[in-house]
Amino acid sequence: MERLNNLNSSVRILDCTFRDGGYYNSWNFDDDLVNEYLKTMEKIGIDLVELGFRFYKPKQYVGSTGLTSDSFLDKLDIPETIEIAVMLNFSDLLQGEELCLDRIHELFPRNYVDSKVDLVRLACHRKHGQHVAKVIRALHLKGYRVGVNLMQVSEYTQQEIEAFIESFRSEHASLEVFYIADSLGSLRNGDVHNILESLKKCSNLKLGVHLHDNMGLALTNTIEAIGLGVHYVDSKITGMGRGPGNTI
Repeated sequence: MERLNNLNSSVRILDCTFRDGGYYNSWNFDDDLVNEYLKTMEKIGIDLVELGFRFYKPKQYVGSTGLTSDSFLDKLDIPETIEIAVMLNFSDLLQGEELCLDRIHELFPRNYVDSKVDLVRLACHRKHGQHVAKVIRALHLKGYRVGVNLMQVSEYTQQEIEAFIESFRSEHASLEVFYIADSLGSLRNGDVHNILESLKKCSNLKLGVHLHDNMGLALTNTIEAIGLGVHYVDSKITGMGRGPGNTI
């Protein structure tokens, strides 16, 4: 981690071990473990911890970090230096192809001032672009900082990625960070460089990377991204995450 911070002192490190690692145990983590983990994150200087998802009415059992409810967060001993993030699957806001903004109020019944959630990250695909601006606006009006994660970014051309960003340009000022998420672990070093340089030219958004390790390049790509000036990077303890795992 020291090596990363030496590359870019302004980069913020987000740990999402519980969120992405929860695929292995249905997000069923003991509360005491979560509290001890948060203390450890504070000691090693992690900026944000993404504790889990907020699934909308999951069809199968999920544990406490599958819902990451306000009542669950209220029970935790969250260090003052740690900010809390949760992830929202954009598909959970859709009924068929129609956007259901009422679900945001169901999933986030409290406004930011009454919640321990600092950042809400939207896991999106390019096809969701037509709806993204409305969701960013709705969450921002409730006071939350918002991030957008473009999933499976390796499947899109640079032009398609730029078009996705353009689809919610009206809300760029309200967005905390835009992430490229290499969900398939398919990006090589040159790919990361080309995508990030392209995004810096077409917007003033803060950028982040969420990289999977299918080809053993997650850490290398993360270090390159930091050198290119990204503001946020994701990491996991032991790389624990979906599939082959993520940046350690």
